[in-house]
Amino acid sequence: MRWFLLLLLLLNAFYYVWHQQQAPLRAKEVAPASSYQGARKDIRLLSEAESPRLPARQPEVEPQAAASEAAVCLFLGSFEEESRARVVEQRLLSLDIQAEVHGIDAAAGVEYW
Repeated sequence: MRWFLLLLLLLNAFYYVWHQQQAPLRAKEVAPASSYQGARKDIRLLSEAESPRLPARQPEVEPQAAASEAAVCLFLGSFEEESRARVVEQRLLSLDIQAEVHGIDAAAGVEYW
């Protein structure tokens, strides 16, 4: 077993030397960093660009959404049975949270959210 291990090590060393003679290492050319910094100055966000073609956009805020920042829509689910989804709906309604159950046709069957 020792001889077999030594033979493998010897063959590995021979292969390494032979491979290095076939394809010697070449120095890789690296572009100077100044070319990258010059290109970086040209990149800007569209909202920051001062272009005559693009009008300045004002953020659209609905008055109702601005008045109540707590208005959030959450999806609870992936219930396999409609009865479980209805139980969650009743719990939310008892806490004065508006809730609805929607059935969605999935590949594996109908899911309720």
